[in-house]
Amino acid sequence: MNIETYENGVLIEVQEIDNFPILPNWTGAKIGFLSDAGYQRITSQTTQILAVTRLESAVLDYASGMHPTYNLFKSFWDGVIAGLAIAPTSGEVNAWKAIATNTYMQFTFAENGTMILLEE
Repeated sequence: MNIETYENGVLIEVQEIDNFPILPNWTGAKIGFLSDAGYQRITSQTTQILAVTRLESAVLDYASGMHPTYNLFKSFWDGVIAGLAIAPTSGEVNAWKAIATNTYMQFTFAENGTMILLEE
């Protein structure tokens, strides 16, 4: 990635930066999950309603700029999954993986729908 510096509208410097960190897009993740049919299914069918409330509250906090606490977030998500009578389908899990990848989240999902934290 190149960083360009301008002075009075004139390009004065170009710096090339390797491994530029891409920040997670929590607003995009929120929109992606809330509009996903699989997410709607699991949050409406889980017995762990408190975990759903805490999960969605955390996403709103993170989208508003709070620093994410990934271990806590994972525990909320996994709580939702644990409260299901019918496990997530592979299609649902693949959709969640795509949302996480496309919004640069620091997590993905196991085949059973539980969250896997990635190295920071």
